[in-house]
Amino acid sequence: MLAAEREGEKVMQMNRALVLIFVVLLVAAGVAGGALLRPVILPPPAPVVQAAPRPVAAFTFTNQNGEAVTAETYRGRWMLVFFGFTMCPDVCPLSLSYVGDFLKALGPLASRVQAAFVTVDPERDTVPVMKAYLANFDPSIVGLTGSSDQLAAAAKLFGVSYSERLTGTERPDGGPDYTMDHSTAFYLVDPEGHILRAFALDRDAPEDMTAEIRAVMAAKEKP
Repeated sequence: MLAAEREGEKVMQMNRALVLIFVVLLVAAGVAGGALLRPVILPPPAPVVQAAPRPVAAFTFTNQNGEAVTAETYRGRWMLVFFGFTMCPDVCPLSLSYVGDFLKALGPLASRVQAAFVTVDPERDTVPVMKAYLANFDPSIVGLTGSSDQLAAAAKLFGVSYSERLTGTERPDGGPDYTMDHSTAFYLVDPEGHILRAFALDRDAPEDMTAEIRAVMAAKEKP
């Protein structure tokens, strides 16, 4: 099992290096071709562990299979929650790929973790869109969409910032096109529904995030 964990962490380190190279290329392309089409990454929340972990109040969404879910659906399991949108060109797909690597690196502990991708663009990210999009990533990741009010309530709960921004281009139907600016972080939620920690990939190395989450889980589940 230790060998598998070390191998998983090596993969995450390699992927992180590839991501950094990819981001540099994307920035260069944005400067050359116009960055209006790319979303702005809003500042992530403070990196410290909450002095008094915040409880997750009731939220209601619909998953990618069309099933209604609430915070209670996931009680008893750890959660790793990420907010983004399916038309995000870089940060969101890269982050979801990291989630898959993270789950592999956790080994047997992964069975006790539910990763969730919450859309900040519910107008376009319908149930079928979310289902098709998430088919490209780890199959255990659940996608959550819903109404704008449901999103606003959940975003407030987690401290997530997001906003719609016009790109200056037109959609196929002739209407003005837009992108979503949003904060990017992974939120660790314990089985009782407390938000324990927010991780950001531009600040927290994936291997460090894995090690910390494994330690937190082991400490909390110790008899």
